[in-house]
Amino acid sequence: MDENEEEVWVTYQSCLEDPSVCEKQSPPPPDRPEPPCTPEPGGDGISFNCPGDEERGFDWGYYLWVSARVPPHRVKMWPFPRWLVAMGAPLPQPFESGEPGRLTLLDDPAFTPPELCAPHGPGNEGGCWSDAVSFPTREEGEEPQPGDVRNYRIGLRWRRARNDRPHPNDIAGVPPVCWDFDEREWNIGKDYGYGRIVNEVCWANEVTHIYETSSWGKPHNGARFLPPEEVCRRVDWERGCCEQVPDEWDLPAYQVRVYTTWAAEWAVEYERYERVGTEWSECQCTDYDPAQYPDVEWRSCGDPPEGVCVGVYDDPQTEWWGKQREVVYDWVHHFEGWYPIDLREYGNPTWYYTSYRVTTIGEGPWCPDHRYTHTGDAVPVPVIEVQSVLRDPCVIDNSCPPGYPGPGNLERP
Repeated sequence: MDENEEEVWVTYQSCLEDPSVCEKQSPPPPDRPEPPCTPEPGGDGISFNCPGDEERGFDWGYYLWVSARVPPHRVKMWPFPRWLVAMGAPLPQPFESGEPGRLTLLDDPAFTPPELCAPHGPGNEGGCWSDAVSFPTREEGEEPQPGDVRNYRIGLRWRRARNDRPHPNDIAGVPPVCWDFDEREWNIGKDYGYGRIVNEVCWANEVTHIYETSSWGKPHNGARFLPPEEVCRRVDWERGCCEQVPDEWDLPAYQVRVYTTWAAEWAVEYERYERVGTEWSECQCTDYDPAQYPDVEWRSCGDPPEGVCVGVYDDPQTEWWGKQREVVYDWVHHFEGWYPIDLREYGNPTWYYTSYRVTTIGEGPWCPDHRYTHTGDAVPVPVIEVQSVLRDPCVIDNSCPPGYPGPGNLERP
């Protein structure tokens, strides 16, 4: 071998006993730190109520508290405010497109927003945070000591699961979103010429659907369309008065349930007074030579301090000098990121929370900048027949409230 070549050593591993001991084993999962105290999930929220923990050295004498709640997810409905049987497109013109109705789960919110944090934000990806404490408590002006902690805070947040962002606990492939169209039982599985009718779709942030049957007899919480002749004076209508959707939603509507999956996560951040480096200064002892200074009392420098002065040399023996080492301390910020909480360990049947709370967002295509929202446990989708008049079921059973909209209690298409 040439002396300039690098030596390469090849090793072989063999199993001389039971071959099973040589089977490749999956490495154990890395240890995750424990939360600062027991999480308390409940409904759409989760909280920490943390007293001091002497075993961990966090004995601050009072509780730290933080809470985070799951926000309603937002679904955009198109067309808005209602669909047509076997089409989806609404009246009036020019939106009789014949396209199926479409529902889109928007990306936001993806985390707990600031308004659902307590007691502090900033919310969203930054999470919800408790008050800050310091320990041990020191008097004003007192110098901190190594190991002191200040601005210790506990954080919580909910993070919505997404198809492109798997969660560490998601082993079985839990769908991050599913849609239930509240279909008529007799229509499920049928094909009327536009594809097989299904009642549920998962894993898709946007879905389309065609209803073969109107929403007659369904709950009265759908958006109602009012043409300009019902809400505007003639002179205003001719000047550009728009169709409107009243604030009170009371049209029979399918209850499209959409559930999303949410994971709870925790974090801790603080500052600790710890060593950050070393500073050097001159370290010397120069005593007087009695021959040169007979009137000055002579003394020996002795041995230089061990471990403090380095690079010391003597010349002559009564003198030494070098560099003095001084350890520097400062406050160091600590934040290791967010850790998942497996809710099964705290009484929940799944590691995640399933949310049905939804805000329906609709934009009237006939009037620019007319947007409407409605928050509930489902997306209300009114579906009407393509005919001149659709009679509301409350007319049949005489249950319409006084002043029910429409001439003769009839709903216009």
